This record gives sequence, C-alpha cells and structure tokens, in this order.
Amino acid sequence: MTTFAPGARLGPYEIQSALGAGGMGVVYGGRDTRLERRVAIKVLSADLTGDPTAQRRFLKEARTASALDHPNICTIYDIGETSDGLTYLVMAHYDGETLVDRIGRGTLPVDEAIDITIQLLRGLSRAHAAGIVHRDIKPANIMLTSDGTLKILDFGVAILTGSHAVTEVSDGLFAGTVAYMSPEQATGLTPDYRADLWAAGVVLYETLAGTRPFKGDNLLALANSIRIVEHSPLSGAAGVANGVITRALKKDREARYQSADEFIGDLRIVKLSTADLAHAGSSGSIGAAVAEGTGAGTSSSSGSLTSGDKRRTNLPRALPSLIGREELVARVRAAIDDHALISLAGFGGVGKTRLAQEIGANSVKSFRDGAWFVDMAGLSADSEVLPTVARALGIREHASESLAVTLSAGLREKEMLLILDNCERLTEAIASFVEQVTADAIGIRFLATTRSPLGVYGEHVVRVEGLDEIAAIALFEERAAQTGTIESADRRVLAELCRRLDYLPLAIELAAARARSLTPREILSKVNERLGMLKATDRRAARHQTLEATVGWSYDLLEDAERRMLNRLSVFVGSFDVAAAERVCGGDGVESFEVVDLVDRLIDKSLVLPTVTRGLMRFRLMDAVREFATRQLESAGELDSMIDRHVRFYSTQAQSLGDRMRADTRGASAAMLSDIDNLNAAMDRLGKRGRHTEKARIVTSLDLFWQIGAPSAGRMRFEQLVEVLDEIDIDARLSTLIEAASFYSTIGFAKKAIMLLDRAAESATLNGAELPPYFYYVSATVAEMDGRVDDVIALCDEGSAHLTDDDEFMELTLRTRVLTSIAKNDPAAALVHAQTSLRLSHERGLDLFIAVSHMLIGTVHMLEGRLTESERELGIAIELAGMEMPQVTIGALVGSAAGLLSVDPVRSIARAQEALHMEAHSEIMPWFRAIAARIIATIWAKGDRAEDAVLVLTAMDGLEEKLGFDGIWWAAPIRTEAWEIVRRMLPAERVAERALRGHSLTMDEVRKLLG
Repeated sequence: MTTFAPGARLGPYEIQSALGAGGMGVVYGGRDTRLERRVAIKVLSADLTGDPTAQRRFLKEARTASALDHPNICTIYDIGETSDGLTYLVMAHYDGETLVDRIGRGTLPVDEAIDITIQLLRGLSRAHAAGIVHRDIKPANIMLTSDGTLKILDFGVAILTGSHAVTEVSDGLFAGTVAYMSPEQATGLTPDYRADLWAAGVVLYETLAGTRPFKGDNLLALANSIRIVEHSPLSGAAGVANGVITRALKKDREARYQSADEFIGDLRIVKLSTADLAHAGSSGSIGAAVAEGTGAGTSSSSGSLTSGDKRRTNLPRALPSLIGREELVARVRAAIDDHALISLAGFGGVGKTRLAQEIGANSVKSFRDGAWFVDMAGLSADSEVLPTVARALGIREHASESLAVTLSAGLREKEMLLILDNCERLTEAIASFVEQVTADAIGIRFLATTRSPLGVYGEHVVRVEGLDEIAAIALFEERAAQTGTIESADRRVLAELCRRLDYLPLAIELAAARARSLTPREILSKVNERLGMLKATDRRAARHQTLEATVGWSYDLLEDAERRMLNRLSVFVGSFDVAAAERVCGGDGVESFEVVDLVDRLIDKSLVLPTVTRGLMRFRLMDAVREFATRQLESAGELDSMIDRHVRFYSTQAQSLGDRMRADTRGASAAMLSDIDNLNAAMDRLGKRGRHTEKARIVTSLDLFWQIGAPSAGRMRFEQLVEVLDEIDIDARLSTLIEAASFYSTIGFAKKAIMLLDRAAESATLNGAELPPYFYYVSATVAEMDGRVDDVIALCDEGSAHLTDDDEFMELTLRTRVLTSIAKNDPAAALVHAQTSLRLSHERGLDLFIAVSHMLIGTVHMLEGRLTESERELGIAIELAGMEMPQVTIGALVGSAAGLLSVDPVRSIARAQEALHMEAHSEIMPWFRAIAARIIATIWAKGDRAEDAVLVLTAMDGLEEKLGFDGIWWAAPIRTEAWEIVRRMLPAERVAERALRGHSLTMDEVRKLLG
C-alpha cells in the first residue's frame, strides 16, 4: 500500500499526518495551501487503483456525499488525482473522536445517547430525502466533534435509490459491517433507507449497553443471529429506550420506523420522560408509554406518497402466484406508456384484482413515484371516492378547496401508476376523477378493474376472460396442493371440472379449497349438482350462474356454525379485525371464544381473506362472497339485528377512538383509517334508519379526526346533521352544534362557527338546557380569531365557573385561562396556567395537550421577550406534534417566527415559511397563514422588497375578510407595523397600485411569492 510522509503534496494539499486506514484507502490529516485550512484527505489504495470497480465506488462516495449539505454530514471539498494516477478525496477536518472511542470509555447516559442518535438520524433524514442510502452506519463512521456535533463519515458504500438510481456493481465485497447489517442485508436482499434506520437502532443499543445486540462466533453465525434472534432488552435507567429500540430492530422492515423523522419523534418523547419535570409535577407518562412499547412508538405506517416514508407502493408485499396470465401482464405493461387509462374489464371472479396487482408490482420501478393501489370495493356513495384515493396516497385534504382540486394539484408533478380496483359501483364519480387528473398530470397512468368500461375518452379496454384449460388445471393443482397431499387425478376429470367452472379463477380456487376432504371427481359431482339446480331457476348470464353456484356449493359444504359466522361477517364493509368479529358476530349460537377458530376455518376454505393493514392483521370478504352471504343473512331474518350490532360496536369504537385521539393522536388516527369504511357504514345505516341522535354521537366523537385528516368528509357529516337537528335529542343537538362550530373555526370559517354557536345558545334557551363548558371554550376560541379581547376574557371566566379540576375539558379551559391572562397583561399568571396544563396533561397521558402546553409556555415566554426559553419550549412542541398534530406544530412555528422577528429575521422567515408549507398541506387554522405571511412581509418591508410586501399584506387582508375574522388580537401589532413600514417606504400611489394587484392574487400565487 502506497503511503505518504508528512510534507508530501497532493495537488494543492499538503500531507501532515496519517489518521487511519479503511477498506478503500488511507485517511491523512492535511492542509489546504490555498485557503490555509485543515483538511482530511482520503487516498484510494494504490493496489486498488487499477480496479475499475473500486475506482467507481470511490468516485461514487464523492458524488453522493458532496450532493448533501447538512450539519450532521461530513463536508466534501474536492476530488483529484495525483500525477501517478492515485485518486484522492478532500473533506473537512474535525477535532474530536469517533463514537467507537467514546463507547470505549464506557456506556453513555440516556440523554447523551439519545442526543447522538437524534443527530445521526437528522443527517440520515437529509440523505434519504435526496434518495441516498448510506448502508454502512456504525460507530467507526460516526465522528463526535469537540463542540458536540455529530458527523456521518464514509459514504463509500452508499447507494442511490428512487429516480436517482444507478447500477450497483457486484464486486464480491461484503458491503457494510456485518454487526450493523439489517436482516435484509444479511439475507442478501437489496437494502433501502430502512437498513440505515436499523443500523441507527443498533448504534443506540450499543451506546447504552456497551455491547452490540447481536453476536456470533463467526460471520455466518452473526448473520443468522441478526436474522433470527431477538435482542435482549436493556435494564436499569437505559430500559426507558426499550420500546424505541424494539421497533427500530424489527426483523420485518415494514414494521420498523418508516422514516428517520418518525424515529426522532419517539426519541424526543423518551427524552422528555427522563427529563426533570419537577416544575410540572410529572415523571412523564408519555415517555413511559413509548418505553413500554404502547405509545406513539408502537404504531406502524404503511407508507404514503407524501410522508417521510420512501416506499413507492402500498401493494401487498407477498402475493400468491399468478398462473396463466403472463402474456396478458406483458401486453398491458407494454400499453401503459401509450394510454392514460387502461381498464381491465371482465366478469366477477375472473381475477381482475390479482392481475392488476401483478401488473402494479412489475411496474413499481418503471415509475419515479411507484405504483399505488386504491380499493373501491367498500364504497357506496360518490362522495367517498376522492377521500378514499386521498387516504391511499397520504394526500391531506384542504378545507379551503375541493378535494378534487387538492388531488389534482398533489398528483400534477407525479409519475406513477394508480390502480383503481372494483370501479363498477361508482363509475361516473371515478371517471370524473380520472378525467380531471389526466387533464393536467401527464405523468399519471391509471389501471382500473371494473365489470364494464368507465367511458372515459381515450380509455383502453382490455377484456379479461377465464383461463385457458392448461392454466386452469395448473391453478387447481397448485391451490389443491396447498391444502395437503392429494392423489394424482385423471386430467380429463380436472379438465371437465375447470370447464364446468367456466375457467374462472375464483371458482377454481374455491373448488380447490375442498381438495382436503373431496377428490376432484367428487368435487365435479357436487358442482354439477349445484349448477343443475341453479340453471333451472336462474336466467342470469352463465358465468354469473357459475360463480353463484361455486360460492353456493362452498357454502353448502360448511358446517352450521361456519355458515352462521360467514353470514354475520357479511355485515362488515371493507376490512375488520378479530376484536370486531368477536363483538359483532359472537352470541346467539356463537360463543365469542369460537369466533377466531371459525374465521380461521373460513380462511382455510378461501371464503375469508387475511390482510395486513398498517402492521395489523385484518380480514375481509370478496365481493361475490359478501353479496351471497348477505342474502343468506337476510333470508335467515338476521340482517337487521346484525346491522344493529355493527352500529352499536362502531358507535362505541368511535367514542373510544375519539377519546384516544387526545392521548395518542398517531395511534388513534391510524386506527380510524383502518376502520373508516365501517365507521362510514355505521353512520350511513343510522341515517337511513332515522336514528340521527346515534349518528350525531359518532360524528362528534370523531371531531379531531375530521379536523386533522378529513375536513371535506367532516364538513359533509356535520352538514347532514344540521339538516335534521330537530330530530336529534337536545343534549346530542347541543353537542353537534358546538362540535360543528369548533370544526368550522379550526378550518377557518369564523362566520359559520358564530352562526352555529348562536344556534346552540338559542336551542339551549328554548329547551331549558344548560350549555356545557365546552361551549364557552369554543366561543372564546372564535372570539380570539375575531379579535374580540374583552369577549375572550368574559367567556373564559364564565366557562371556568362551570368546571372542576377533574373535568374532561380542564386542559382546554386552562388554555383559555392562559389567553385571558395574556390579554390582561399578566404573563406570570399565564405561565402558571400553562405549567398546570402541562402537569395535568402528563398525569392523564394526553399527547395532544402535552404538545399544546409546551406551545403555550413558549408563547408566554415569547411575549415576555425571553426568546431562549421560548425557542426551547416551542421546539419541544414542534418535535412532539409533528405532522400528526398540525394545529400545534403550525402554531408553534408561527409563535417562534414572531419571537424572532426583530432579533433574527433570517430564522424568522425560515420558521414562517415552514409554517406556511405545513399549513398548505393541512389547511387548518388559516389565520396562522395570515400571521406567518405578515411576518415575512414585515421583514421584506424593512429591506428592499416593500412592493412585494404590499402584495402579501393586501392578499392576507382579503383572506381574513373572506373567512370572516378580523385577525388574532395578539398578532395585530405585526399587521399594523408592516403597513406602517410600507407606507413610509413607498409613495401612496404605488402602494395603491400594488394593493390592487394584491387583491387579485390567488393563494397559490401568494405561496409561490412567499417561497
């Protein structure tokens, strides 16, 4: 190996000392003779210079690392080549030590270990956002500088993912250090960004335990340990991190953290739980929950188009084999580029869904943004189409614009295949959506499955027929073999059986499920018998008869308990879990403990399909089976009673999830998304039966869910209730009006909120009812939006008189007490109320209000001018809230921007722009949009962009007028100052001219202007 002595020169760089050697070369400390700065110089080993593979890997390290600009990633200055052909890389030189050295001195305190891991994850988040996977995260590649900053070193084995993909060279090197490899790497699978998150979990474990979580006497034993053995939990003080580490080290990468930011969020909560909260009188129940694996850290994500998750599909990871469709798959894939919409049209049971999944799975890498699957089977109304698509893609709804516009905007720049499954029920609504998207999103391709074409201009229809005889027999044999060992059958019998089943894949699979107890000849005899009975009484199409007969025959072979269970399961819409099946289907002849066994037996017979949603096992019925079983349920006279059970269960579920939203916003939101089809079905069934009071209780229970994740659906549900208010019991009526007011105020419609509150007060007076404490809180919130300070104070005082310290709305009232104290210019009292809110929220384990309390404390400090304390508290609120609680995050960002306005305008603009970006994706509390925009305008007015400031100020005044509020009172000085500055800086006629232009700007134009 060629080495260089001190004083040697590599171009303009002078070697001073050797720092260390690695697999790719030697690292030297050196000096840049031009800029007189210290540098680190990595020289590719001379014996590898002639190896083109090693050379390419080395150059790739330079390209990938130099593309990143982040304080936790090593800075690349230069790359060069010596006169004798040696390649070298020049990097920043850091004083400090590697994490290996630090661990060598002993285990780290929990806080220090978490801080180091958070910095590591921040750097990885930046790399992953650029499509770069490091693949070799380990303590030796982590530098801790003398000022406490972590630097990720050595992108020498980094790979590029997504649209930046390059061909990876296979050179026999075992890339990465085995001890930190993920199970997929140890198995030889291609790693993605989640391999880095696994390695970060291993590093965290090692910093706390002083030893690695997986061990082996040799490389093979170590790799097997990583793939199979579970790590030992940490003990003592370090045990607080067990919940986070357990999730980080899940063998299945789908169950791991799906983004570095998600990992950071849970580490922040653990850190808070170990901090000194003496001023709040709490030891941090949220952190304990994460440590036990029951808090936010235990929820999993299925990935979305807009989240930090870099998965490019939501298709199932494991699909059953597809037989006899190879030519059709190739033909459709070849046609995708030439057609915006391809419809796979065919009869039920012909295998359209499985075919579409196969085409999608084979097309993921052909589209920059992958392939995404949207199941329309459970939908019953046109209004459900767009929210279902938005949920599947992770696109947030905007309260101030139609969801159709939001989806079109969100998809405009995407390149992806969007699979719409089971479109036959709602063809007009789906066709309208497809037409709107394809009009301006040239990178989107649609693949629809339907029983009849959608009728969209340019639609390319591919007719899907039954299998050919050879493929049909092969399908039967493969599926029958899965039930156990079967005797070889006469192929003539199998051919006749498949012919009688019209070569329909679903019918063949249902028949094959019986091969465990019947021979193929016996199966044929049963099918012939059933078909003969059906054809004598049914004039429907032959293939409809075949499918009906096959399902009916499978049904006839069930035991009584199995038939009863299948009938009852048909009451579910979409998917359901075991708990729901037990509660809804148990009783009246079926014991609860029997439900799991019966569902399992129905799965064996291919009548119930298991599926994994957001990491949880759920079940569903195919449409044909569900329709058949529903008719049987109705014939048995059980349909109405089962609908009642379904409605009662999901009414209770809605209440439980609504309560949980305040304690575990992430987990509750995920659970609601899993159950949304059944929750919608319960509300619709109650509405059709005129049971509006019960429906109102479900709608109001989901208030936070509507605000955060589904504003268009929430608006529709509240409007439905307002139309039938007179048919709702008085208590539920008041709750409906108040929750609706809260909902409309949150999405920015103050006038509508005031009208609903007035109607609630009037209704209470007419019916001699007492208004609940929540009424005063919502009224105070609306008054705050409207700039009515005196009313805020009066309403807070009146609402407080109705509460005790144990009241469920105490945290809300403490918030209003904070606002009241601020309005009275009493920051000391405001701080006491905010800290009390923090203490109570910790005691009750309420995630939402913990974040809100930190935001309030930070706001009080900001108004007092204590910017250091304010930034700390607001930063905690932002970390805790994230995207799951956008109302808190946006408020904290705006508060931070306001506090920094006069002292650090650059950071102030950055915070305001971050708030505007997040608000654009959530569309809640738009008054914060106005404040953030005015902060930026104020700074522009003080500089050289006074004319642009006038545009923004005028547009925001128009927004407030449109939405019906005068602006939050504490932010009024910002608006006043901004207008005063621009009027000083510009002639009156120029202000008037630019103001006229500002009135005509759309919100999108304002956002582009604001950056």
